[in-house]
Amino acid sequence: LPTATQVQGGPFEGGPATSAVGAYNVVGAMSFSGTKRTTQIATFGLAAATAAIYFWWRGFSQRRFKAIEELESVSVGSSSGSPKGAAVAAAAANSKAKATEAAKAKPKAEGGMRGWFGSKATPKPSIDGILLDWKLSPGEILALCDEVIAEMESVDDTVAAVPLSSATYANTFGRIVSMDRELDPKQSYITFPKNVSTDKATRDACVEASNKLSAFGVKSNMRKDVYRVLKHVADQHIVNEEDGAGAGASGAGGASEGSGGYFASMASNELLDDEQRRFMEKTVLEYEHNGVHLEEGVFKQVEELKTKVTELETAFSTNINQDKSEVHVRPEALAGCGADFVESLEPAEGKGVTGKGLVTLTMSYPHYFTVQRKCNVVETRRRMEQAFNSRCKELNVPIIEELVRLRHQIATLCGYPNHAAYRLKKRMAKTPANVQTFLEDLNYKLSPLADRELEVLLKYKAAEVEAKGLDEDPTVLHMYDYRYYLNQVEEKDYQVDHEALRQYFPLDAVLDGLVDIYQEVFGLRFERIDSAMVEFSTWHPEVLLFVVYRVDEDLPASASAASPASAPTTPRANETLLGYYYLDLFPREDKFGHAACWPLQAACELEGGGRRPAVTALVCNFPAPTTSKPSLLSHREVETFFHEFGHGVHNLCSMAKIPAFAGTSVERDFVEAPSQMLENWCWEIEPLKRISRHVETGESIPEDIMHALIASRNANSGLLNCRQLFFGLFDQCIHTRAEADTEALLRHYHLSVMRVPMTPETNFAASFGHMCGYDAQYYGYMWAEVFSDDMFQTRFKEDPFNSKAGRDYCDKVLAKGGSVDAADMLEAFLGRPANDEAFLRARGLDDVLSNSTLM
Repeated sequence: LPTATQVQGGPFEGGPATSAVGAYNVVGAMSFSGTKRTTQIATFGLAAATAAIYFWWRGFSQRRFKAIEELESVSVGSSSGSPKGAAVAAAAANSKAKATEAAKAKPKAEGGMRGWFGSKATPKPSIDGILLDWKLSPGEILALCDEVIAEMESVDDTVAAVPLSSATYANTFGRIVSMDRELDPKQSYITFPKNVSTDKATRDACVEASNKLSAFGVKSNMRKDVYRVLKHVADQHIVNEEDGAGAGASGAGGASEGSGGYFASMASNELLDDEQRRFMEKTVLEYEHNGVHLEEGVFKQVEELKTKVTELETAFSTNINQDKSEVHVRPEALAGCGADFVESLEPAEGKGVTGKGLVTLTMSYPHYFTVQRKCNVVETRRRMEQAFNSRCKELNVPIIEELVRLRHQIATLCGYPNHAAYRLKKRMAKTPANVQTFLEDLNYKLSPLADRELEVLLKYKAAEVEAKGLDEDPTVLHMYDYRYYLNQVEEKDYQVDHEALRQYFPLDAVLDGLVDIYQEVFGLRFERIDSAMVEFSTWHPEVLLFVVYRVDEDLPASASAASPASAPTTPRANETLLGYYYLDLFPREDKFGHAACWPLQAACELEGGGRRPAVTALVCNFPAPTTSKPSLLSHREVETFFHEFGHGVHNLCSMAKIPAFAGTSVERDFVEAPSQMLENWCWEIEPLKRISRHVETGESIPEDIMHALIASRNANSGLLNCRQLFFGLFDQCIHTRAEADTEALLRHYHLSVMRVPMTPETNFAASFGHMCGYDAQYYGYMWAEVFSDDMFQTRFKEDPFNSKAGRDYCDKVLAKGGSVDAADMLEAFLGRPANDEAFLRARGLDDVLSNSTLM
C-alpha cells in the first residue's frame, strides 16, 4: 500500500500505517455476510475493480461467506519469447551471477527452491487436485456460467421441495455444501480471468459471467421457499453442550453417549458436529439478514433494492478498473525520481498528446507513489495528485451517493437504524457505536503525536520554499506535499533512502527468503512446478506455480530433510499436501493493477473421505525486470509481498471441512489480522538478512542501515494512522445517514482528522474501491491491527523463528478458517483474550495504554 502505511488497502494508498505499498487484497472474509451465496466483495484495497465483481458473485453462487478485496491495473508485456520473458530469465541470471559466496552460504530451509525466475525446478510427472481450467473460450465461459446457475437453481428447487416432515440436515444443508464443493472451482475459472487475461473478449465474458452470477445470487439468497425448509430444519435441532445429547418435544432423537461436540436432530437422529451446526445457523441468519422473514410487500421492496445495489456496485467497480487516466510530462519534470524510473516510462507519442519527448505516467501505484514521494518538481506532483484523486469522478460520485441512499433504505426496511448497523451485526465490532468509539478514541490518543509530526513536515516545506524560491505557502501542507515531506522525514531524520534500499531487494532474493521463513516458522514446504516439464493450466506464461506441503514435526528429521520425494508432486512420508499457489507478479496491460490474493479452490473435506487441496492465486504488480536489470522491490513492496503471500497461506493451511468456512472466510473485521502480523518479519534483523541480497555484491543489508530502517517504522506514525482513521470515519459517517454529500464530508474530515486540506475539484470517494464490498467496514483494518500486534508481540517478538509458535499459529488460527469465532481463535493462540496494549505501544503510545479487549 503506500508508504509506511498499508495493511491492505487504504483506498489507493493502502491501509494502516504499519503496512506496505500498493496492495489491496482480495481475500474472502466471512462475517457470514454471505451465507449460501452471499458474499460481498470487500476489502482491503483500493480500486475495487475486478476483484469486487469477482467475489461478489462468488459468495453468492457458491454460498461462501466471503468478503473480498479489489483494485485496478498497470502494464507490461508477455513472456515466452517476449522481451519481458527474456528479461525475467536474464534478470535472474544477472542477479545470481553477482551473488557472493557469503550469500550462497546463507542458511536455506529444506525444500526452498532457488532461481524462481531463471533455472527450472525438478521436473514433475503430474499435477493432482487442481480442478481449474484457464483455457476456456469466451463462448465456453458464458455457456458454463449458464450451467452453473442452472445447477444452483436446481439445488434451490430441490431443497424447497423437501417436505417438512422428512427434512433433515443431509437433504437440505448437506445438498448446499455438496453444491458449493462442486461449483466452487468452476466459478473461479469463469470469473477470475477478468483480472488477469490478456484477451479482451475473455475478460468481457468473465465480467458478463460475474454479473449473471451476482444477479442470480441476489434472487437465490432471498427465496422464501428455501428459507422455510432450512429454518424448519434448524429449529428441529437441539443443543445440549453439557452432555452432547438432547430430545425434542416428541422425545425422538438424541446423540449417543459421549458424543460431545455433536448435536442431535429431533427429526432424524442425525448427529451434527460443531462445524455443521455453525453452517446451519449462519445460513439461516444470512437469509434473515436479507429480509426473507419480512412481510411480502416489504420483502419484494428489499429484493428490488438489492438488485439495484448489485448493478450499481458492479458499475462502480468496472469504472475504476477501466480508468485509463494518465499524466504526460517531460523527463526533466521528474527530477528526484531516479534515472531507472524515468527510463522505464513509455513515451507519450501515439496517444494523441501534443508535444514531443513526453513520457507517460499512469495511475498505477509504482508510478503514483514514486512521483508523490520522490519528485521535487511541485507541478508534477500536483498534476499527479489531482489526476489520481479525480479518477472516475463524473461517473462514480453519483453512483456512490445513490448507493448510500439505497443501502439506507434496505437497512431501515430490514429493521436497522442505518446501513452500518445492518453490516456490523455479523462483525466482531457488532455495532456502529463500538466502531465510532474505537475510531474516535484512537484519534484522540494520536492527535498530539500527529500535530507534532505536522509541524516537522511544515518546517521541511518552509526550508525548501525559501531555498528554491518556490511560489508556495510554507504554512500549508497540500495533498501533493503530503507523501513528499513524509519521505523527507524518513530520509533525513532516519537516514533511510528507500530507493537505494531497492538494490538489496531483487525479487528472486526476496522470494527465496520469504519462502525460507514461511517454511521454517510454519512447518511448510514449497516446491515449484516446472512448466517446461509438466503441462499445467494457467492464464499467462509468466505465472509461477508452487505445490505446498505441511511437514509433520513428529516424524524423524531424516524423513523430512534428507529423503527426496518419491515424486515431486507427491508428499513425502512426513508430509501432507495442502494445495497449490499461483504467483502472477508483474504488471501488464489490462491486468488487475494492485496486489491481491484470490482463493480459487476451497480446501474442504470430500464426500467420500479425504480432503481436496486448496488453490490460491497471488496477483501483484511489482516492478518488471529488464534485460539489464532484475526486478527490484522497495521495502514497502517487500512488506506487501509478505502480507499478501500470507493471505494465500491462510487459504492453503485451512482444515475446515465445509467450503464456506475455508481459509480467509472469517469475520471481515478480522480477516486482515493474520497477514498484518506477517508484515512484522520485514522489520526484524534476522529475517531482513534472509530476504535481502544486494544486486551487485550479494551482501545482505548492512546492520546500521537495518537499524535505521527499523527505527523509521514509527516515522510519521501519528499522521499515517490518522489517515487511516480519516478513511474509517468517512466510511462510517456516510453509512450512518440516509444520504451523503461525499465532497463536503471529505473536506471536513481532510482538515479535522488528516490535517491536510482536500485538493479542490477532487473526490477520492469516486475511486475508493472499498465502498463496494467493504462499505461501513473500513475500520476493520485498524481493528484487525490490534489483534495482529497482539499476536506478534506475545508469541513471536522474542524469537521470530519460533517454530512452536508458528505451528500453533497454523493450527489455532489459519487452519480454523471461519469454522470458529475469531475471538475464540485469538484466545486459544494467545492463552488469554486479545487486548490493545501491544497496538498502542507499537505506536509509541505507552502513556495511554488502556488494556482494552475490544470484545
